[in-house]
Amino acid sequence: METQQLIQLLNKCKSACEICADACLAESDLAHMEDCIRSCKVCASICATSSSMLATSYQNVSPLLNYCIQVCEDCAKNCKEHSHEHCQKCAESCEECAKNCNIYLETIQEITL
Repeated sequence: METQQLIQLLNKCKSACEICADACLAESDLAHMEDCIRSCKVCASICATSSSMLATSYQNVSPLLNYCIQVCEDCAKNCKEHSHEHCQKCAESCEECAKNCNIYLETIQEITL
């Protein structure tokens, strides 16, 4: 996987999380959406940070991308608990992002071996 492809997926996930968190705020049972909103906000932040870091020539990306994977998986799990379309789209984007972060990490590990 190319770095630019992962940057695009991270930015896509960030946007999906921001859209989801905002849409959750408009739901009638806001208390029921708190965990979803929180996980979306954290996921958007870590995806933005990961994207920015990958845009540089910094080499030690594995720790942050591993954390990004964990946060994306947590966010997907939280969003899947809700039937709202924005939550389902966010969960999809988070799963895709986590999957591709894993692929990217495998690719860079092969290169450094």
